[in-house]
Amino acid sequence: MFFKQSIISRTIWLIMALVLAMFGLAYVMLYALDKVSQPSYDNFMLSVYAVFTQFGFLVYSFVVAYTFHKDNQDKTVLFYRFSGLTAMTYFLRKLAVLASEFFLAIVLFNLATSIVYGNFSHFLQMLALCTAVTLYEILVVSFFAMLLPNLLLSIAATIFFWIFTLILSQLGGIFKYAAYFDQSNDLFSKVQSSFKGGNVWLSSQDNLHLLFYVAVILVLVTAFSKMNQKRWLKSGI
Repeated sequence: MFFKQSIISRTIWLIMALVLAMFGLAYVMLYALDKVSQPSYDNFMLSVYAVFTQFGFLVYSFVVAYTFHKDNQDKTVLFYRFSGLTAMTYFLRKLAVLASEFFLAIVLFNLATSIVYGNFSHFLQMLALCTAVTLYEILVVSFFAMLLPNLLLSIAATIFFWIFTLILSQLGGIFKYAAYFDQSNDLFSKVQSSFKGGNVWLSSQDNLHLLFYVAVILVLVTAFSKMNQKRWLKSGI
């Protein structure tokens, strides 16, 4: 049902275009800032990851929030409720569709990049990194989209949250996890060292931390959606 809705509303094609724009922006950043017109495979992939971490909230927030608010606008929430969905199952199905579409786009453009360079050494690790970053960003935007009744307000709250976490992470210690994917954090330094050092993978410990971090955010946001039943129903009336 949600996949069909996404195709009809052309959301999937917009997601494809946005992910393509992220890859394009990675090249522009290399050319404009580093004056590199013919980046190596390692440099370009690192730039792509940097763009995903730095601009994901700005680029993705509208399309993700819109998919939730459109249901409110079209008054389809009650239809979902009568179809047996709760706020949590509605959220998880929406999330599954969005995550699948973003994942497909990331696979396609990551694959295209590797084919152009004739190098697949970072394909799987980049797939894991970009998917984790994107899923985290989708979860945050979805949280505010379900919490707030207005599209622009939920986008503004997302941007404020993003900026706040960047500031909070500068305190160090446990607060660094507020912006785990930011360039100022340890993970980005490890990715940079790995790619420039010719390594194919991050350490297994780093990849487990990556998985655990996203899993914790998923559990927290899903728990919120479960407690948000009344607000969810009210928003669709």
